Amino acid sequence: MAKSSSSKGGKSWTRGLDKERLREALEEATVDANDESEQHSGLLTVIEDAL
Repeated sequence: MAKSSSSKGGKSWTRGLDKERLREALEEATVDANDESEQHSGLLTVIEDAL
């Protein structure tokens, strides 16, 4: 079985990301959201568009 990336010694997908840039991207993805559900949808949409 594969180890989780969050397990000790595993590589995190966030390693190397600039925290400020990540905060800005999250804000941009959720700026028009009215609730938590819309925040999730906005973030997933931004990720999908980037792929």
